[in-house]
Amino acid sequence: MNSVTLKSLTEKQRQFLETLQLSDKFPEKISLSDVMTLRDESEEAAAQSISDVPMLMLKSVVMNNYQLFGSLLSNLASSAAPTNEDEDDDWSEDSNTECTHSMALLQHQDVFLACYLCCDAPLKQVLAEKLFDCKLAVPLSWFGGYVSQLFTLPLRTGELKYRGQDKVSKQKCINSDSFSVLSVIRLGNNAVSKSQLINRCVHDKQMVFRESSTSLGERIFSDGSIEQTWMLPSLNDADLKLNEPVCVLNLRGDAVKCQQQMRFLADVSTCIIVSLSDDADKQGEIGDVLKKVFHHNQDIILVISSTKVPDFLRQLRSHFGDTFKEKVRIVKEADRKTSSELLTDVKKRLHIKMIESKKSMTLTNLGEIAENSYNMLVDERQPAVQQVISNAKELVDTAVRFHATDRKKTLLPLHGQPWHEISKLQKDRVRDAQKLTGNERVKQEENDNLKIKELRRQQIEFLKKGNSRDFILRFIKLFKEASDNGQISIFLRSLKLFLDGENTRIQKSNSVAPADLQASVFGVEHIFRELSQLYEATLNNERVAEQLWIPTGLSCHT
Repeated sequence: MNSVTLKSLTEKQRQFLETLQLSDKFPEKISLSDVMTLRDESEEAAAQSISDVPMLMLKSVVMNNYQLFGSLLSNLASSAAPTNEDEDDDWSEDSNTECTHSMALLQHQDVFLACYLCCDAPLKQVLAEKLFDCKLAVPLSWFGGYVSQLFTLPLRTGELKYRGQDKVSKQKCINSDSFSVLSVIRLGNNAVSKSQLINRCVHDKQMVFRESSTSLGERIFSDGSIEQTWMLPSLNDADLKLNEPVCVLNLRGDAVKCQQQMRFLADVSTCIIVSLSDDADKQGEIGDVLKKVFHHNQDIILVISSTKVPDFLRQLRSHFGDTFKEKVRIVKEADRKTSSELLTDVKKRLHIKMIESKKSMTLTNLGEIAENSYNMLVDERQPAVQQVISNAKELVDTAVRFHATDRKKTLLPLHGQPWHEISKLQKDRVRDAQKLTGNERVKQEENDNLKIKELRRQQIEFLKKGNSRDFILRFIKLFKEASDNGQISIFLRSLKLFLDGENTRIQKSNSVAPADLQASVFGVEHIFRELSQLYEATLNNERVAEQLWIPTGLSCHT
């Protein structure tokens, strides 16, 4: 299946969307403006209708109201619960009881993931950035009845800032840099809480991955989904010793039932933490699944609750030989007096694994493996999105052909001396207004207008040069195409990422003198500034605008 529709979902997933009244919003039909039309979300927290939940939840994330985000479902269930008087009244309506029962069947991760799937690309990016800033997990992938998706576009704008073990401040660009990947899965039901374990590895005081609730309902959307966060180097002795940031991927649910997702994680991971069930009846099945994991990735840390190594692990060791014994590390919860001791042991073994393994990934690598090996629909690898990204790359390649110090002068000439002089004239006019009499002001304004007119004429002469005209007109054409196709946010974001990457490369390469670095920065904001000057220069000169092929309605698109 090449696209996601309601038909891509299971019957339970469709019913779940109907319960939340999101059927007409799936997929990707909720925009940021839709969310922001809500009044203050704290005032609406007392709403009792389940249909209010999606927008409230999205608004709470956008507005950084994470207290409401985490407690929204329980608050609504409490407000809908019948009072003692209602329970004693045989004539009372039962709508509250039905609403409370419905609330009890909702999993927080299910509701948020369903909402996330209904968000368009710009809103997904906003949500991912908000969650990233507050060290909360971001949805990376989900698996429906007949389709699976991977979302890498929302992650690309992130910047990781940290101090290495050498105490030097560093920065990593998620868009282009490579990183190690740690995956966490569960095989069967284990007494050791996977979520608690990985949360304390990532951040001892922050619940990055929300633990499963005591809800009576099954996980409709989140079961088999993958969440992503970052584990940063820390100078705290109690934390895991890392030299570089690590991408952490958490598989929701039992990996025995989600084997495609499990194999994908094994393929992309530097190391895998596996929480094993001690259920004797399932050891054979779990052993078969673990064998598949080992075929894909041998760097495994097993966490078991018993003191005795299960028989199926001994059988796997016999099957794979010394390689299994050397590569697989086992941590026994029963051998540790406290959960802190268990955590310390896991961190020590994880530290060794991360040092020994040289495997790393980029977001592009993740997308390629997901699409080529597992037939996932990757958001940024869809043809329409690929075309927009390619167009943005084409513009940047055009700019890169010129030396960094010459790019703005050659391609954005309206940033030059005429613009500076016009700006100065306009500032002086405001500054001198109170110093002049009425007649003097009129005369000064006439003189300034003549000077500005001449400066605009000079700008038009600059525009007639091939490089600058071709570049800016190409940008306008691609901008309009992306806008008409509903891909404008992806086009502008891709353009910004490519330009930021080039600016970073220049800074690191020392190819430009330090004194010229600031003037060499070439960003999206400079292109839009050029457009504003282009509009002003041709505003009262239709003939010149036609000669330069300036499209009608430029002001509307800029």
